[in-house]
Amino acid sequence: MSQASLDSLFLNAVSSALQGNRVHWAPLSAELWRNLFWLAEQQKLLPLLVDAVCECTGVETDAGFLAARATAKRQVLLQTQKDLAFRKVYRQLQDAGIDALVVKGCLCRSVYPNGVLRISADEDLLVPEDAFAQACQVLAEVGLVAAPGAAFENASEIGWRSPDGLLYLELHKALFAPESLPFGLFQSFFSNVFSRSQTYPLDETAAVCSLSPHDHLLYLLLHAMKHFIHSGFGLRQICDVGLWAVRWEDRIDWALLAQQVQSVHAKAFCAALFEIAQQRLAISWNLPACWRGLSPDPEPLLQDILDGGVYGSSTKSRQHTARITRDAVAAQLQGKRRRLRTAIFPPAKDLSSDYPVLKTHPSLLPLFWQKRLAQYLLHAVGSKNDHPAETLRLGKQRLALLQTYGILEEADPLSDPH
Repeated sequence: MSQASLDSLFLNAVSSALQGNRVHWAPLSAELWRNLFWLAEQQKLLPLLVDAVCECTGVETDAGFLAARATAKRQVLLQTQKDLAFRKVYRQLQDAGIDALVVKGCLCRSVYPNGVLRISADEDLLVPEDAFAQACQVLAEVGLVAAPGAAFENASEIGWRSPDGLLYLELHKALFAPESLPFGLFQSFFSNVFSRSQTYPLDETAAVCSLSPHDHLLYLLLHAMKHFIHSGFGLRQICDVGLWAVRWEDRIDWALLAQQVQSVHAKAFCAALFEIAQQRLAISWNLPACWRGLSPDPEPLLQDILDGGVYGSSTKSRQHTARITRDAVAAQLQGKRRRLRTAIFPPAKDLSSDYPVLKTHPSLLPLFWQKRLAQYLLHAVGSKNDHPAETLRLGKQRLALLQTYGILEEADPLSDPH
């Protein structure tokens, strides 16, 4: 079976699951089942797919299905345990009087027909900047451990993990680091979100506070764009966007949303996301006229999503394109043109977060160029999916995608004049 047919089956199953339904296919080959389950695992949608196909003819005797079902059950059980652990920590923050807003994660699960099938690796919490230190203290008091080397004074976010490794959460004082290009510009949309927050029920026993329905949809869209500019994002994020739009359609200012994303060159990209959700996943809501007819062909974006895995992590070469694409967008915002040489040999200020010594000793920059290149080449040796030539090929391909969906205006930011 062709890749296109495999993708079509996968999208059909995911679409059915998002409606709370199951597919009833004729018998498939063992190889096709294996490929479907592999694709679902790459997209972190395995429990959703397993549940959607469990009534297909002959699937109950397929070894690949039995293995996938066992894995999916473990993932669902683990997610349930994570949710319980997170709710306890969240209550501790509330009891301490901290205004903590939940984003993504359990909030997205709340709009799925069967939320336990939507797994996630972590939970994200946003707290006011003046409450950040107190929130860190509460997390430490309940037994969570901060990520090694966490910069408590200057960090926009800090990761925290439970000692047993079960729960991982990221505590934010800004949804997008203001100093980060190009993503710092997104933060201006969320400067007053606490005044617009609301409470959402997760089930009959628990509720959380979060951004307003409009703000949360905007965040989901810009978060997807952030990962798209890096190395990609997965189908799960489109599921989140579509289901959130359906659930809170009447609470979203669609004209304002169009203006907001247009101001950061994201309108065509967001329109493509909406079209994939509606046309390929059958997530239906009344999209206002100000959004219609804006999307270029969404199929190249969909293929990039399916090829790249949940966060564009399907191959190391793909992950390494992040420097190329991110630098091109940042350079555009600064009115510059980022050349290929700069992507490979970035200036000291671009490397100072990885090598802080460059802040005080910029003359060491050539040594760190050599170190980065040596580490990359050493890692790439013998790897079929990690090679400098493949990184450059994918980088140029992904730059073309950024241009197709209006994020980049330049024709070829990697080209050199000679």
